[in-house]
Amino acid sequence: FLKALLVDRDGAAAARQRGDVVMAERALRDAFATDVRGFLEEYRNARGLAPDPLVKFRESGYERRMAAERGPRKARPGGTYA
Repeated sequence: FLKALLVDRDGAAAARQRGDVVMAERALRDAFATDVRGFLEEYRNARGLAPDPLVKFRESGYERRMAAERGPRKARPGGTYA
């Protein structure tokens, strides 16, 4: 979501109006390529949130608890996918 806010919408719209597909795509790619990790870390710290939500999730044990609650997976006939 944050990267979507970084898209130069005016620049992309102007490029589309000119029929310049390459520059319109560049507006999207530039936003996508922007490293937002520093901003997100500051945002989380300012609000007392975990600096890395994935680490926090794994440390919480939630995944293990839910897997235990669901029980074992059913075996699929025919072996494994891979």
